[in-house]
Amino acid sequence: MKKSIFLLGAMLFLVSCEKIITVDLNESDSRYVIEGCINNHPGPYQVYISATRPSDSDQPVLIPGAMVIISDDYGQCDTLTDMGSGVYQTGTLQGIVGHRYRLEVFLDGMVFTSESVMGNVVPIDTITTATISGIQQQLLVPVVSFSDPAGQINYYRYVLYVNGIRSAELFLGKDEHSDGLSVNKMLRQGVSSGDSLEVELQNIDEAVFEYFNDLAGLQGQVLAGLTPSNPVSNISGGALGYFSAYAYSRKAVKVN
Repeated sequence: MKKSIFLLGAMLFLVSCEKIITVDLNESDSRYVIEGCINNHPGPYQVYISATRPSDSDQPVLIPGAMVIISDDYGQCDTLTDMGSGVYQTGTLQGIVGHRYRLEVFLDGMVFTSESVMGNVVPIDTITTATISGIQQQLLVPVVSFSDPAGQINYYRYVLYVNGIRSAELFLGKDEHSDGLSVNKMLRQGVSSGDSLEVELQNIDEAVFEYFNDLAGLQGQVLAGLTPSNPVSNISGGALGYFSAYAYSRKAVKVN
């Protein structure tokens, strides 16, 4: 008998992720899924906890009753409030660039932990468009331009909104070949003249980049009809999911 795992691997509706993916696993592989983010903008921030769900159900198994703590290396510590339905919310905690954040989840006698360092804010300079060849027609796509900070390794996630609707695509990048240079990142999603665009440029750490990179590959495996594996988690203790401390900038434009 098999179960499907409900990866919130982007279900953080208020934070940064909302992709729902199902993956067949053996029943014995049932595990918790923990996902949380903290960023440089005012909170509150949320942590979401769920579990694998039966293959005959289209609803996630949401997990209340956990103790969730987020702290940093400067003495901030916040025990999150259980809001019900698997949602846990911070109170006074504020995300600050350069701080290292630690997530601790105590649940059913188990302890799950993760750490993430919040990088610097990287401002977006411009959002323009370019025309590329699609499968059947020419596509107009957004191009995000910014200056990569020199002398440091940076990993990026681009979150695109078109007319207020968040794109389900995962757009990622790193400065392996562009350290200190101007970056022009093409987001391969078709847009139209008159569309309102908004892009959130997240400076994420390496472990979170690897998680989303694996998640993007998993989507491709599902579409290709292959048996996918689970994304690499940065949470210790056996849970799936991820914890991310990231800084972001935003810019909005209208397509001419």
